[in-house]
Amino acid sequence: MQADDSAANLIHRRALLLGLGALGCTRPSVLPVVSGPTPGPVLPASPMIAQASSAFIRGVNYAHLHVEGHGYGSSRSWDWLGRLVDHGVTDVALMPFAYMPEIDKPDLRFGGDRTLDDAALLAEAAQARAAGLRVMFKPHLWAPPFGRGAFPGDIEMDSPESWKRWFSAYTDYALLIATAAEQAGASLFCVGNECTRASLLNPGAWAEVAAAVRRVYRGPLVYGANWNDEVFGFHDWAAFDHIGVNAYFPLSDAASPSVEALIAGWQGPLARLSGLAASTGRSVIFTEAGYEALAGAAARPWGSGTSSADPALQSRAYEALMRAVGPQPWFQGIYWWKWFTDGPDNPWDRSAYCPEPEALTLMERWFGGG
Repeated sequence: MQADDSAANLIHRRALLLGLGALGCTRPSVLPVVSGPTPGPVLPASPMIAQASSAFIRGVNYAHLHVEGHGYGSSRSWDWLGRLVDHGVTDVALMPFAYMPEIDKPDLRFGGDRTLDDAALLAEAAQARAAGLRVMFKPHLWAPPFGRGAFPGDIEMDSPESWKRWFSAYTDYALLIATAAEQAGASLFCVGNECTRASLLNPGAWAEVAAAVRRVYRGPLVYGANWNDEVFGFHDWAAFDHIGVNAYFPLSDAASPSVEALIAGWQGPLARLSGLAASTGRSVIFTEAGYEALAGAAARPWGSGTSSADPALQSRAYEALMRAVGPQPWFQGIYWWKWFTDGPDNPWDRSAYCPEPEALTLMERWFGGG
């Protein structure tokens, strides 16, 4: 469906979503207790996250594999959801997409994705909940320049009118996914993700999107802000229940930094996040955080730009985050970036962010799996 479809067409699609039966239970008003494995050992000097509040998010960003029989709603995905539970995971973020042919024009296309339709998204949410997992719906954007190094933070319109049209189109997209989230009983909805210039240049605009979403989705809302300028310059935190940050903070330029050096690198970001949490009265969720198993991952967590494998650095960066961030009283949890519906070693899509065995073991121990 194009972003400029008629209101009647949009309402029809929402009704279609709501009519997909047998997928939704009612969603609790607070994050529920999730039964799982008995808490195991924790890392030395790390927080006892396995024994923390049941509302603490032990999550992964769970990416749809665009291969028939292997993506959302598939039996293969069901198998991997069970393995995530074994690793101590309690939460998954599901990520549908809308598409922008150009990042400087307000043309937003959604609802006609042949590789991920509405039924598959809802079926995946049902599978996740049946496995004992909580679900966050986290709509994403994609544009051709993103494959060449750009990201949603680079989206920028050329006039106030174009920005107005872009936010109007985005609101329709968010409403479509939020309607599905309500039907699926999602425990959390991420209204937007890393749209830095859209946020900084349009104070109040995300608050309007959030208000529209609340008319169709009754659960808590978060926005996933970029770690750099956006999270600390975001104007609209009062409209959201939590602060979300994609926490790719650079930690060390050293070639092979120790865990202690990486923990030291966290001190500046932690001080700023602590101040933001205090000033807004909001808890902080890492809507994304992760490290490539590559050299340079600690200096450029958003993308090392290298191809030299360094899984030991990835595991040290995991441990540093757990030990530095975990004890913070304002920290509500994390969705690690990332995991695929057919596992981390599938032949179709392999990301250096997928945790290698040592990092996965650390995550599992911290989450209380095993």
